[in-house]
Amino acid sequence: EGCHTKIKMIKRVSYGFKNINNYIAKITLAFLPLIWILSYHTI
Repeated sequence: EGCHTKIKMIKRVSYGFKNINNYIAKITLAFLPLIWILSYHTI
């Protein structure tokens, strides 16, 4: 639920950008702390 909302918010803020790679980079940066925590717990 929270992840979906965060992605929708990034999509609204990024409206008008023509490069899909920038959109993917914004989503990756938004979830970077979550990815770090998940990778730490799987070690």
